[in-house]
Amino acid sequence: TLWAGVDIVVAQQAGIEVRSTSVENKFPDGLLFKITASAPKEIKGITLLYGIAGSNVTQYGIFKVEPAAQVSSEFLLRTKVGGENSGSFSPPGTIFNYRFRIEDKDGNWIETEPQALLYMDNRFTWESVTKDLVTVYYYGPVKRRAETILDVTSQTLVKMGDLLGARITRPIRLVVYNN
Repeated sequence: TLWAGVDIVVAQQAGIEVRSTSVENKFPDGLLFKITASAPKEIKGITLLYGIAGSNVTQYGIFKVEPAAQVSSEFLLRTKVGGENSGSFSPPGTIFNYRFRIEDKDGNWIETEPQALLYMDNRFTWESVTKDLVTVYYYGPVKRRAETILDVTSQTLVKMGDLLGARITRPIRLVVYNN
């Protein structure tokens, strides 16, 4: 399972070293990425490269960095932008793929290994049930309801797949609230 708050593997190249990273879930406002890096030459920039799983679009966020041999910075990736009808909201169950790019003043750079993070409403302790490519996330004493939703979803996918001659090839995540 992919959850916020897990440190990523340290990366090192051209003397640039990622000392630590973390991600803090600030649902519903966003994800707070933190990084500390060092290099023999001054680090001049840190970029967060990210996208939503299943999409080929990569976006980026720029960390504010004062050039130095060792830097620490943070960047808030906003997942709730604009008003209620703005269309810029990342719902619970979204998987973000991300990596960091660090560059020194001589143009040397490294990128960390890609990581995946499941963005969830952190007010609740989530559990899940899975069948084939479908996962239903739920909280509280409603496992039976989640299993019913899972069964109905799986049956519908088979029936509609037969009817339309189409098959689901990517995972489907359903997030069920108790109200």
